[in-house]
Amino acid sequence: MKKKKWHIGDFYEDCAYHPCLVTCIDGDVISGISLIDGSSPRSCSISHCGVVKLTLKQALDIKQSGPRSMPKKDKEDFEKKSPNEAWWLDANSDIARSSKKLEKDKTGLKFDYNKMRYIRID
Repeated sequence: MKKKKWHIGDFYEDCAYHPCLVTCIDGDVISGISLIDGSSPRSCSISHCGVVKLTLKQALDIKQSGPRSMPKKDKEDFEKKSPNEAWWLDANSDIARSSKKLEKDKTGLKFDYNKMRYIRID
């Protein structure tokens, strides 16, 4: 099996199912910034955590639709137990709107997908 080459700027799904942007690679440890909530460092073992390399399109799809590698039953259970953590819930649902509003009010930032960075909202 051929080893995947990782580079700063690649995208990956970490072991908590967040799509992330790679910011550091140190041996077997990969670190990055979550495209979901901007948390960092999101560090995982490349060989032990089940890190999945993504394209930009796949990373953005996960941000919109939820984890692609999480089993469907686990995903449904997670949505019921932790709806505020399930960023992929319908954007029109009360839960999704309230958590997005809270995030915007708290940080004053919005992710700009064209520039691939957070921007301040006035």
